[in-house]
Amino acid sequence: MRQPVHLRNGGFTLVEIIVVMAILSVMAITLVPKISAFLGGGRGDLISFQGFVAKTFDNAFLRNETCFLAIHCYSPNPKSGQQDMLAHENGLSVLVMSDENSLVETKRRTLSRISFPDSFKIDEVILSTGETVRSGTAIIPFSADGYSDDTIVHISIHDVPYSILIYKHIKSPRQISGSVTMDDMRRGNIQ
Repeated sequence: MRQPVHLRNGGFTLVEIIVVMAILSVMAITLVPKISAFLGGGRGDLISFQGFVAKTFDNAFLRNETCFLAIHCYSPNPKSGQQDMLAHENGLSVLVMSDENSLVETKRRTLSRISFPDSFKIDEVILSTGETVRSGTAIIPFSADGYSDDTIVHISIHDVPYSILIYKHIKSPRQISGSVTMDDMRRGNIQ
């Protein structure tokens, strides 16, 4: 007489494993961005800044129009009006020439104004002329010919200083830790 075979009932079924995987996937989708933002400490904002500069460069070149990158410092300009497009704080926007020969914010959605949180501060902008803008808005032209002005933007992420270097003929800006001067940038004294 044959002995009946008994199966162990201690394992999981395929359906149970699929349900657990689905729950873990949903948790990962909701938690990973929050954990990434927490651990990133402003890196996402830094990437957004650099990407916005590159998009401004592309827009000027591809559309054959001069675009003006408006870098709004953390400290506002007390002289500008509340409705003034240059009165924004701690962010970036793109300006173009209107038919009436005045600067207006672009209507392109890919270049809509962005603002940064207080943990990411645009402290100052050093222009190619040597002028330093610490409050209000600095305007950097991007030519349709594929160049801009050498510019240094000093930012702080959670009070840690960084420099974003916008080179005249290079599409993507460079980010480095610490503060650099325009002389350092022109001499290539940057590691």
